[in-house]
Amino acid sequence: MVKQWIRHLTFRTAIGDNDAHAKNVALIHLPGQTALAPLYDAVPNFFQEGLVVWRLALGIDGLFDHRRISAAHLLAEVRSWSLVSTSIAEAIIHTTLNELAGAIDIVPVPEGASNRMADHLRLSVRRLLNGQEIGESP
Repeated sequence: MVKQWIRHLTFRTAIGDNDAHAKNVALIHLPGQTALAPLYDAVPNFFQEGLVVWRLALGIDGLFDHRRISAAHLLAEVRSWSLVSTSIAEAIIHTTLNELAGAIDIVPVPEGASNRMADHLRLSVRRLLNGQEIGESP
C-alpha cells in the first residue's frame, strides 16, 4: 500500500494536482486486507489558464509551493515516513516519472483540455527526472 501511495504522490505532483488532499485518498477494506483505492480526483490544476494556484493542499517535505518541488523533495518526504528504504523509494519515484513520460507521448490530450497541456506535462516530468524543481510552466 505504501508503494502505491508513493506512485500516487509522484503522479499527482508531476501533473500539477495541487488540490491533492486527504479527502482525495481512500482505503478499501477487503476481507483480510486493506488496500489503497485507485487514484481518483487527480486533476492537472496548473493547466487551467488564469486559475493557477501554486499552493499545495498537502505539503511535500515541508513545502507548499508546487514550483519548488523536486524529486529530491519527494524522496525526502517518503524517507520521513520511515516505511520503505531510500533505494525502493527512489526506484518507485523514478519509474513512475518514466512511465508518465511515456504515457504523455501516446495518450491523446482530451478534447477541451488546454492545447499546451501535454507540453507542460513533458516539461514538468523532464525537470523532475533531471533533479530540478518543477518551476513555472512556460
